[in-house]
Amino acid sequence: MLVEDLSKYGLHDIIILKLKELGYDSLTEVQLRAVQEGLFDRINLLVNAPTNTGKTFIGELAVLHNSKQIEKQGSFFLVPMKALADQIYRDFQYRYSEWGLKSTISTADHYETDDTLEQYDVVVCTYEKLDSLIVKNPRLLQGIGLVVIDEIQHISERSRGIGLEFLITKLMLYCEHPQLIGLSATATNADQLASWLNAKLIQVDRRDVELREGILYTGTNEIEYEGFTLSNGDFLYKEFNTKTIGVERGLHLNKIKQISEKCVSEPCIIFLSTTRRTHEIADDLIKLFPEKHELIELQTELDNYVEYSPISRKLREVMKHSVAFHHAGLLYEERRIVEKAFREGKIRIIAATTTLGAGINTPAKNVIILFNKYHDGTPLLVRNYKNISGRAGRLRVEEDFGRSLLFASNLKEFDSLWRNYINARPEVINSQIPRKNGLPCSLLGLISSGVSQTRDELRYFIMCSFFGNLIKNDTKESQDVLMKELIDDQISYLVDNGFLIEEDEKLEITELGIRCAEEQLSPQTILLLYQRLNENIATINATEDYNQLITSIIHLICSTRDSDLLYPPRSKTEIEELNALWKVYEESFFYTPTNRDLFLQSLRTTRMLQRWIEGASYYNLASYAPAGHIKRIAENIHWILRGCARLVQRPVLPIENKFSLFLFELSERILYGVPKEALPILRLGIDGIQRRRAINLFAQGFSDLDDFLSASIEELTSVDEIKEPLATRIKSSIEDYIIKDIDRTRTIQSREIKELGYDIDLIEKLYELHGDDYTRHIVHLLKDIIKIDAEFIGEIAPHEPDVIIRTSKGNIIFEGKRKEGGKVNTKEAEEILGKGAKYNPIILGTFGHPDFVNVAQKNSLHTKLTLIPTRVIGEILIKFLKDEIDSLYIIDVLSVQRYIANLTEFNLELS
Repeated sequence: MLVEDLSKYGLHDIIILKLKELGYDSLTEVQLRAVQEGLFDRINLLVNAPTNTGKTFIGELAVLHNSKQIEKQGSFFLVPMKALADQIYRDFQYRYSEWGLKSTISTADHYETDDTLEQYDVVVCTYEKLDSLIVKNPRLLQGIGLVVIDEIQHISERSRGIGLEFLITKLMLYCEHPQLIGLSATATNADQLASWLNAKLIQVDRRDVELREGILYTGTNEIEYEGFTLSNGDFLYKEFNTKTIGVERGLHLNKIKQISEKCVSEPCIIFLSTTRRTHEIADDLIKLFPEKHELIELQTELDNYVEYSPISRKLREVMKHSVAFHHAGLLYEERRIVEKAFREGKIRIIAATTTLGAGINTPAKNVIILFNKYHDGTPLLVRNYKNISGRAGRLRVEEDFGRSLLFASNLKEFDSLWRNYINARPEVINSQIPRKNGLPCSLLGLISSGVSQTRDELRYFIMCSFFGNLIKNDTKESQDVLMKELIDDQISYLVDNGFLIEEDEKLEITELGIRCAEEQLSPQTILLLYQRLNENIATINATEDYNQLITSIIHLICSTRDSDLLYPPRSKTEIEELNALWKVYEESFFYTPTNRDLFLQSLRTTRMLQRWIEGASYYNLASYAPAGHIKRIAENIHWILRGCARLVQRPVLPIENKFSLFLFELSERILYGVPKEALPILRLGIDGIQRRRAINLFAQGFSDLDDFLSASIEELTSVDEIKEPLATRIKSSIEDYIIKDIDRTRTIQSREIKELGYDIDLIEKLYELHGDDYTRHIVHLLKDIIKIDAEFIGEIAPHEPDVIIRTSKGNIIFEGKRKEGGKVNTKEAEEILGKGAKYNPIILGTFGHPDFVNVAQKNSLHTKLTLIPTRVIGEILIKFLKDEIDSLYIIDVLSVQRYIANLTEFNLELS
């Protein structure tokens, strides 16, 4: 089917036009089937099709269609990994942002838009993040109209399957008619999964590009197999579509020289079991590839976006030869650059671990798999093998087939690989609920969000899950035994440890339980943090400088069940150093792990993170782990520490609120790996400003948004590692940041006004109107809504102030200033100083959109000007309409004679 024919199925012509601009001319078989079975009719679908058949595009089409509906509700595109979330989000941004699709990303380290998700057409997020959002705000369920669940087979994954299964069950039970679209390449029992989802099964067993999946024989003696006589270098394969068995003679892709020759015309990915092997293979390959001068641009891209590390230096070297490696030790930005360069044909061959096999869009002509067991002896799952092998054969490229190769040196090995991989079906997808890993936290999430309040309701929920669907035909006695084990034992544990209270058969969650559910941490982690911090309340409250507690806090977080840690130290010298560190801090540490390995791992990780937040370079941290592993550990500890910051808030623990704020700041430092002074720079989220550059910028006097606004390109390029292209991008990104920040605040305030039953124009016009109209609207709010004696007088004569506010104490005079692409500067903010003398004002002030520069804010302390940004005007209006403040309070705000950042700060000052 041609793309233009989609109009017959209800797809908007504007979308079709955009798709054609992007080069989409026709649909693949699985895409056509999805459309025919109700993709645009809000029908639940489970799409089970081989890798590289265009499943992700089905989700895109559903999102685009949903965005154009009159009664549209939000779309969520769920993925298993943060890296995949970032790729999909970038794809949406690149393809559709100028067209008008509003997309955002929400993951453990992307939470900037979490309060304004309803303003976006699509939210790309991980499974766990959406679950957390729903626990914190159950009303979110009512605004969800479409959920695309990529890689839905992860429901069978031990570490996170329960969370995904519970999430999908919530969506089915408590969303109002959501459309669910599950995508999978390896669901052997897809019919059972589709039955549970109440979905039409789109089962396609044909690839658009044929796959020759087979084994290359590397032995010296001839063997007989499947009717073929095989010699060294012969490749016996089975075609995916036709099931035909054939042989390619003398392929010899087990030898580096032949591989290098083949990938000149046929891009290849070599999959290996360890990081070390990927480096070794890459080193062997570059000896056979000349340097290419045109590939210097890849090094430039790495220079622009990536902080130097020992691995990044090595990556730069091999990429000059059109070779790359890909593994978990690379930083995300490095992996992204490698993947993009491979798709564009600049890189011809990648040596990779299985990190490249999980949904990442990097199809090759040849996939060479040089292992079937991991370094610890664990066999490669058939499901993972099929994902990896499916990378071969590039969709929308003129190719007749792709190859996936395993290797065998004798008949016994050949037969084993053929039976266990080539002819095997992926493992059956099973529910992980019986394993109970993560079950207590998931149960708390149900109770916290009001979904289930009794054991019977929990039982009903589980019977609605995939697990419940699998056991629905069991006897009642068998079901009762399972439910007792799954529910009663877990509830008893949660009640005994203070997460729940059970009275008259009703379950009520405690504040401790709420923190556990909302932060998606295990009860064991929350309990350890709660107990140890509770025991040390006196110490914490008596500490004047919380920086003295940083080492103790990091060590406590590293001692929890949820923490991701470095490997234990191997050298005797390092073990002695860690024991010495323990002796220094033993009295101040909050916890002593009893397990020897955990004891050493927690100390080693603590010491690494200490240096990390001080800004130590990846080179200086290389003895601990590769850069990618360090970053992953930091993200994990950041997540737990954010949960701890919420845990210490009253009423859970009687600790001063400033300690919680300190923990939030420390969690950010661990996420970014910088001293606290560099945090404001990294919060701006500018591509290319990595941690070392942020530290360099701060050292040169850049500390906040205003500094970047006022800086010239020349001033920025004078900073070490900042070149002109990056300096230009910084200036552009700052303006984008201001616009996004305004939009977030506007959306939140408009929603609040709507929920109060008022016309949203009261807020919208604050952010939309320009010039005198902006100030007139503020006067309207003060005079007609709040009932303060205010009048717009700006048109009376030149040089008149804009607003006069008459109070019992005297007149207050205000100007209104609006700035596009920046902030109201000092001169504009203080223009009111020369006006309005004839009105005998007691107070002078300026309303400013979107805000005032830092200098103006600081100057207000001695100029005695009241400076009020637009967001505070909106805040005043909402609180007034909620009866939280009155007109006298508002006059006090107008009379404060300084800059007002927000009403919370003003209230603290009053108290």
